[in-house]
Amino acid sequence: MPKTVRSNDDLPILQRSPIVERLVERIHRWRGEIRVMRNVPADVCVRRGETFFGPDALKAMDAVAADGREPDERLAIPVYSL
Repeated sequence: MPKTVRSNDDLPILQRSPIVERLVERIHRWRGEIRVMRNVPADVCVRRGETFFGPDALKAMDAVAADGREPDERLAIPVYSL
């Protein structure tokens, strides 16, 4: 079971649900491009699934997007208009 990081006492909309640390996947936009980031550390609300990223995780995603290295894999993404 994931470790509880904190409760949402200061966030009434989340109804005091516990928040746990998890590694998540995030779609990250960088200079007009879309990047998929995997294994990003985040605090996740157990009840609603809301995801909160700390400053270190956000800086790390920007650094990975900016460093120009080859990605671990490439994905084809369908695009739709409504």
